[in-house]
Amino acid sequence: MRERYKNQLQFLGYQKAHHLILPDSFYGLDFFKLPAKENPIQAVELAALPDKLILGKRAEAFFEAEINQSNRYDVLVSNLQIIDNKITLGEIDFLLKDLRSGDISHVELVYKFYLLDIRIKNPLEAWVGANRKDSLWRKLDHLKNHQLPLLQKPSVQYFLKKLGINPNQIKNQYAHFKAHLFLPKGYNKPILPDLNPNCISGTYVDLNSFKSDTYFRDKLYYSPFKKDWSIAPHLEVNWEDYNKQLEEVEYLAQNKKSSYLWVKNKLEQIELIFVVWWPID
Repeated sequence: MRERYKNQLQFLGYQKAHHLILPDSFYGLDFFKLPAKENPIQAVELAALPDKLILGKRAEAFFEAEINQSNRYDVLVSNLQIIDNKITLGEIDFLLKDLRSGDISHVELVYKFYLLDIRIKNPLEAWVGANRKDSLWRKLDHLKNHQLPLLQKPSVQYFLKKLGINPNQIKNQYAHFKAHLFLPKGYNKPILPDLNPNCISGTYVDLNSFKSDTYFRDKLYYSPFKKDWSIAPHLEVNWEDYNKQLEEVEYLAQNKKSSYLWVKNKLEQIELIFVVWWPID
């Protein structure tokens, strides 16, 4: 599949992803959501993306493309590294100008895949990254206490003035937070009421279950590269049988890496699962 076409599929999949947080404010943070009329789902001509660009950076490029489609906002700054005395203080994802009000907003973009670890009592900490290097609580806390307050530093304000941006015009600070959620296979309890149930995209099992549960034996599998995780599942890929996929899953698990899989049954229906390297019992 040509890389440029894959970029389009990645973008369309990202656009269809849901906002994770339902309220406009949560955990001391405000959330930026483009109205549907400002953000129609459509293919656009994307600039070529470097092949090695990671998933999070691709999401930033897709968000910028969304803003560029909007008649309401202009992108003043994107991916601005703040450096003071050769020390990197952080990065500002976006400064957006509202063309109606003239106000400037600081927006930090988040695009995540989280799995619910029901062994963890804290309901925000229980949503963990597939390799357990992240959690929803850690991300919210980092946004609240590091990423968004960065704008208040005098050195950052001085930096913005040199770019011709008046910090006093920055009226709002937001997170733009999209996510895909995965539940333990067979889990049927409701999730936190502040989280969007439309974000639930699939389930997960551990390696032992993937090896022992006969449910998986007669299915076909496709394991997308992480940069392609935003792509909505479709049939036009090279499917592998169970035994072939198991080899790859076991190899990744030995290196403490979880596998993200599209799973196709005999009716050509596709479900999404993670096979995690960590025990879930």
